[in-house]
Amino acid sequence: MLRRLLASLLAPAAATALVLLLPGALRELAAEPGAQLLVAVLEASGWVLPVLVAVLAWRHDRSRLVFGALLVAAAAFASTSADSGLDAADRLTGLSLLVAVGAGFLVIAPLEERGLFTRVGFPRLLAFGAALGGLGWVLRERSDWIVWALEPLGAAARPWGHGPWSPLALGLAVAAGATCLLARRRDRAEVGAALLFALASTLAGLTAAHGGSPDLALPLAPTAFFVAAAFVLAQGLHALAWRHGHLDELTGLPSRRALEERLPKLSGTYSVAVLDLDHFKRVNDQHGHEAGDTVLQALADRLRRFAGGTVFRSGGEEFVAILPGLSLDQAEPRLEALREEIAGLNITVPPLPGRQPKTLRVTVSIGAAQRTRRDPSPERVIAAADAALLRAKKTGRNRVSLERRTASRRSRRRSGTGSRNA
Repeated sequence: MLRRLLASLLAPAAATALVLLLPGALRELAAEPGAQLLVAVLEASGWVLPVLVAVLAWRHDRSRLVFGALLVAAAAFASTSADSGLDAADRLTGLSLLVAVGAGFLVIAPLEERGLFTRVGFPRLLAFGAALGGLGWVLRERSDWIVWALEPLGAAARPWGHGPWSPLALGLAVAAGATCLLARRRDRAEVGAALLFALASTLAGLTAAHGGSPDLALPLAPTAFFVAAAFVLAQGLHALAWRHGHLDELTGLPSRRALEERLPKLSGTYSVAVLDLDHFKRVNDQHGHEAGDTVLQALADRLRRFAGGTVFRSGGEEFVAILPGLSLDQAEPRLEALREEIAGLNITVPPLPGRQPKTLRVTVSIGAAQRTRRDPSPERVIAAADAALLRAKKTGRNRVSLERRTASRRSRRRSGTGSRNA
């Protein structure tokens, strides 16, 4: 999670550095007569880019990122565009937008992913659009309604000093940030980090646009933060797409596609091990496919911690381990320790209807081979490891078999996993 958080932090940090380190350049650019069109285009990018990110998120069917990007776009348009009809110097406008953004992210972050144009998603979209449009109309036409609504809250709704912030806005912002951090279920780990830093960038942009800090009272400063929010959401979308393309959905291990991308990058000394669960078909037949999934997930938890290298799920109950920098002699004790630990696991599987939960033990057969100078092809090394795996299966299973020569050109192609468990 730390790597995802740091990656999401890059865009807000860059925007902050731009605003704080280049104030003179920003002022000169805004004051240059010939640069007025450029400045107008740059200011428009604050809300145009989030709209484009929303379209991309919609194409990937990620409604939370759609709502987040549209919320950023609405905040940017209201704060930087003259067409919005709102007064950036009005503290009530700034306070209302801060409260709306905090409340919006607080609602968006924990939503279950139900699509956009579905029976659940479309009413959400309509409600979201109505809320944004209604707030804009009230701010332009009936700001007294907001004063009336905030009056019972007293000091909690009053802005501090000359800026737009109030205890109410701060509380909503903190609550929204905490909710984004908690939104870390398996399918939303990247989304939670993206929403968190998009929230922070949007709040910084609103603060800069509505006079919350003299240090941020610079031309294009709000736009820089709104653009950063758009980039953070785009990065979250990219990370989510990468996860679905490179990580196995069931086990969370790198997938076959990730393995195929890794193989051409291998060089030098390395070993490859092919692991296959023994009698896995029997587990599915006797205990059900849900039990089989549980066994695979328990096995993946152990393989993820394998100290020798990276383990990929290549399909079914078969896994491939890449051990860079290790010869077969160095890899053998690690593979033996892995085999023994897996054989000692007690895995409690969900029962079939009418039965009691059971604890299973499983074993793996492992075949391993090493790259040689004579034939450095990774595909040939895997073929040799695959041949060693078949030998381990034929000689009793639950063992490690080594192939010290790469497979010949006449070696068989890799077979399906079913034949190994017959």
